[in-house]
Amino acid sequence: MILRSIPPTGGFTARELAEELRASGALCRTFDYALPQTWVDQVHERTGVWPQTLGMVWAYPDSGPGHVWGMPFALTVEAAALLARLASIAP
Repeated sequence: MILRSIPPTGGFTARELAEELRASGALCRTFDYALPQTWVDQVHERTGVWPQTLGMVWAYPDSGPGHVWGMPFALTVEAAALLARLASIAP
């Protein structure tokens, strides 16, 4: 999977990136553009970054009916770097 960097003037939307990744099979079929507010607040508190500005979706792995647990999924290089940073400071 090749992630793009966020261009300084925009140029693509999270929706376009997510659809491209889903079509390639890198992103599961079920995802949400809205990130859970509690998670967003915790990320901002720990890092000073608002994750929704970096190109991220909330993905639900395709593991059968009734699967409700999701996780953040990076659409850009910047979002992947933030997730790596969070992993390194996790309690």
